[in-house]
Amino acid sequence: MRKCNIALLLLTAGAVACTSSHGGVPLTFSESDVPREREPSSNWTLPADRAEEILRSAPYEIRKLQGAGAGVTGARKVDLLFEFTEQEEDEVYLWKIDDGVSLKAKPFPSPSLDGWNNNPRKEIAAYELQKLFLDPRDYVVPTTVARCVPLEHPVYENSVEDPSVQGTNCVLVMLALWLKNVTVPDVFFDEARFRSDPAYAYAYGVFNLLTHLSDHRDNRKGNFLTSKDDRFPRAYAIDNGIAFGSRIFNWFVPSSYAWRKIVVPAVPKSAIDRLRGVQRADLERFSVLAEFHQNRDGFLEAVAPGASLDPSRAVNISGSVVQIGLTADEIDDLWERIEELIERVDKGRLAVF
Repeated sequence: MRKCNIALLLLTAGAVACTSSHGGVPLTFSESDVPREREPSSNWTLPADRAEEILRSAPYEIRKLQGAGAGVTGARKVDLLFEFTEQEEDEVYLWKIDDGVSLKAKPFPSPSLDGWNNNPRKEIAAYELQKLFLDPRDYVVPTTVARCVPLEHPVYENSVEDPSVQGTNCVLVMLALWLKNVTVPDVFFDEARFRSDPAYAYAYGVFNLLTHLSDHRDNRKGNFLTSKDDRFPRAYAIDNGIAFGSRIFNWFVPSSYAWRKIVVPAVPKSAIDRLRGVQRADLERFSVLAEFHQNRDGFLEAVAPGASLDPSRAVNISGSVVQIGLTADEIDDLWERIEELIERVDKGRLAVF
């Protein structure tokens, strides 16, 4: 039985500047006309796969700590200097991170690890979702991982007294790469430019695929960013906690959840073709997006995700095991959105380029 979403007026939403699109209207250019930026994008401080490796496990030293702007979830901007072995020094300097890598650090709500407006698991899910249809250089969501930080760490000095999971000695946090050379535009989307500029169309096409498939419902100003380099337009979703069937969104302000639908006139064919190859079984990995095992010292160590202890639950805590992911219902809904999107393209109700 399908579940109905209950909309609650709990969020103050900024206006999203966009116009209605007309599905099925072809564009005069193709994806091959899109100019490509050299990898990695100028908005990323590290290539995505390398960032995953570093954020999950590399030792680091905190250089600066400050608030990350508006919000109620406790997010902070943290400037870090990562420590590397001697053999890795050349690679590090090649990517110019010798003076620090900026991250957004957000603690998981305790003790549930899942809150009404603080859902790090959904932020991680959005990051993983784009891998189904995008190459790393085209990612819409910055690298996002989960990591446990020691309770006595300076980042939580005088602010956190208890561990995220009872019986452990660390705080479970979501770490996301802080983008550079980006801005919050006054007007986020220009449909006229979309129809005339291949690079702009590609950027917003893949962005809209991500927001639609993730069922993004928090379009407040500041959650979406664009690149300052207008030669290579990019659109990013940096806050994806209210998504994947969230019941908390402002139903009475349509602009606050406009991008959960397809707003753009067309989407890139390559992304649709990759989604055609996805099977329902491929989405099972979303049931465990991060897994931690408690060691003898009480610290939660990240391990390769295994099978979900209970697919009906988003968070499973059993003995020394902690699992975080999407529920079976949330995954079913994601699969339904993928199928409906492909059907819409095949029936000519949504153009591709």
